[in-house]
Amino acid sequence: MSGMVLAGSDFSPLRIEDRALFQEVYEQFPQVHSDNTFANMICWNSYAHYRYARVRDSLLISSTIGGKTKFRPPIGPPDTELFADLLSLCMREGDESPLVLIIDSMRLWIQEEYPEILLHPDRNYWEYVYLAEDLAHLPGKNYLTIRRHLSKFRRNCNPVVEPIDGSTRDEVREFLVEWCEWKNCDGEPFLVHEKDAVMHAVTHMEEIGLS
Repeated sequence: MSGMVLAGSDFSPLRIEDRALFQEVYEQFPQVHSDNTFANMICWNSYAHYRYARVRDSLLISSTIGGKTKFRPPIGPPDTELFADLLSLCMREGDESPLVLIIDSMRLWIQEEYPEILLHPDRNYWEYVYLAEDLAHLPGKNYLTIRRHLSKFRRNCNPVVEPIDGSTRDEVREFLVEWCEWKNCDGEPFLVHEKDAVMHAVTHMEEIGLS
């Protein structure tokens, strides 16, 4: 695609058959944001309509939600020409915030190379950002309520940990249906998509590579 103008038509819909391609690229360029993982994208595909393009040694990813398209920075080796092409595509076909999921190293590079571009943190998703160590140990007063809920759950429910496999998969599906009824998913469309994403993951665990 060298010398060509990058266009939305260069992107292909994400399919479960594309897993090997993403594995190949991600082995060289591991991802730190869960929304870039293949499993997450394929499970949420009916909601976010992910598309991708392989350009030279890089992957480009877009998502379209409610008719609004956003792009992610190239995943691959440094390629200033490709990034410039992507910015042009963002301005032509992206929404009001066309470039998202910018990790710190990429943010610093953009601010140095394109100081005229204004970058803003998306505070709508800060509630999803946790340290893995905090989730493992739930330290301090910030996690006090969660610790209390967890203690009550352990006292009252006597939980056990079991693998999700052929013998337990139907139980998980039944629980998801009951959970959605309890949460009134019909009144919260996003919860319907959340249930569908988990259902897809449970149904296609082997193809997606989940364990």
